[in-house]
Amino acid sequence: MKTILGLISSPRRRGNSEIMTKEIMRHTEGENKFRILRLQDLHIDPCMACYSCKKPGKKCPRDDDMPYLFHQIDEADAIIMSCPVYNWGANIGIQKVIDRLFLFAEWTDRFADKPCVTF
Repeated sequence: MKTILGLISSPRRRGNSEIMTKEIMRHTEGENKFRILRLQDLHIDPCMACYSCKKPGKKCPRDDDMPYLFHQIDEADAIIMSCPVYNWGANIGIQKVIDRLFLFAEWTDRFADKPCVTF
């Protein structure tokens, strides 16, 4: 059994992003375990561009849910990321995560071959 994580960045519960994520989950093959994680429910601070996360032995000074998010992605076998587009760009829910991807470097090997669908 595989675990599929749906990351929803829309602020609207049960909105189009969530409907599409659940529909994709419903059409996966085999017996799978599904988990929905709404980025709006997490506390993710904006990046300060301090580069602490790039220094050996240091970590991001932000005390938020970003490590929790990375652990959830790490535990999943596959990811479905949904994001509404407002004014020709990604909404703030996913943008804060993207801005913090400096932290991603230490996770790269663990996420490298993980299947991911984005929309």
